[in-house]
Amino acid sequence: MSRDSIFISYRRADSSGYAGRMRDHLVTWFGPNRIFMDVGILGGEDWVASIERALSGSGALLAVIGPSWTSPRLHDPNDRLRQELEAAMRLGVVIIPVLVADARMPLEEDLPPSLRVVTRHQAVRLTDHGWDDDMRRLVGRLQQLVAPAKRRGDVEPPASSLAGRLIGTVIVLAILAGMGFVIYQFIGLSELDGPSGFDAKITLSPTSGPPGTRVTVTGTDFPADTDIEIILLGPRAETVSDGDGNFAVAITVPETPFIGIQDVLAVGGAHSDRAQFTIIGAGGDLPAADRGSATSTTRAG
Repeated sequence: MSRDSIFISYRRADSSGYAGRMRDHLVTWFGPNRIFMDVGILGGEDWVASIERALSGSGALLAVIGPSWTSPRLHDPNDRLRQELEAAMRLGVVIIPVLVADARMPLEEDLPPSLRVVTRHQAVRLTDHGWDDDMRRLVGRLQQLVAPAKRRGDVEPPASSLAGRLIGTVIVLAILAGMGFVIYQFIGLSELDGPSGFDAKITLSPTSGPPGTRVTVTGTDFPADTDIEIILLGPRAETVSDGDGNFAVAITVPETPFIGIQDVLAVGGAHSDRAQFTIIGAGGDLPAADRGSATSTTRAG
C-alpha cells in the first residue's frame, strides 16, 4: 500500500489550535486528502478502524506535544492518543514529535512502557514567531518520508542545474505558446471556454468575531455536485455544491489561542478559494498588526 499521507495525532485539550493551524499549512503543500486528523471521521464511523486505515496509508505521524500532553490519561490502555501511537509503531509509521507552546520532550518515566521509545525520536519545535520557517523545515523532512509535495516554490534547485532548468522552461513555454496559437486559430476562443473554466470564489458573513461566532461561507462557481471541505484552524464543515456549483454552509469559529486574521479555505476537487476572517479575542483584542484590517478578501486557489 502506498504511504503518501500524513497523520496528525494530538490531544484536544492540549494542542488543538496548534494542530489545526499546522494542518492548514500542510494542506497547502500536500492537499487536503493527504492530511488526516480525527476530526475528519464521519458520524457513525468506527474510529478505531478509521485510524488504523489512515495509519496504514501514512508515511509519518506528527505527535503534537503541548504542555499537558503527558497527562495521566496516557497510562490508560484505552486512551485514544496512546492507541494512535501504538498503532503507528506496530505499522512501522515514522513518528515525529512536534513540540508546541514551549513544551519539552517527555521523560521516559512520564510515559507507559509501550510509548517510551518516542522519547528517542528527534523532535521538531514550532514557535509562534518563527512559524513559517519552522514549517518549511518540517515540510522538508516530510518530503523525505511521503510522496513529494505539490508546491515547491520554496525549494531551490542546485546552482549547477538552475541554468539548464531555466533554458528548458523557456523552450517548453515557447512550444506551448505556439500550440495554443494554432489551436486558437482552428477552433476559436469560444470553444476554449469549456467546463474547466471555473472561477471558484467564497465570501464570509460576518468577516470578524470572537470564538463561537457562526459564520456563513458562501461559494460560487465551484464544480457542480462536488464535495466541499471548509477549513478554519482545522476542518470545520463538509457540504456539496449544487448543480450550478454554488453552496452556503455555516461554520463555528473554534476556541483558539490564535487571534487576528486567519484564512478560511474551501476545497472542492481541484478547485479552491480562501477568504480572511479576523478572530477577535476577549474584550475585542486584536494583535497590533491586525488592528484596522478586519476585512474579508478572497483570492483564487
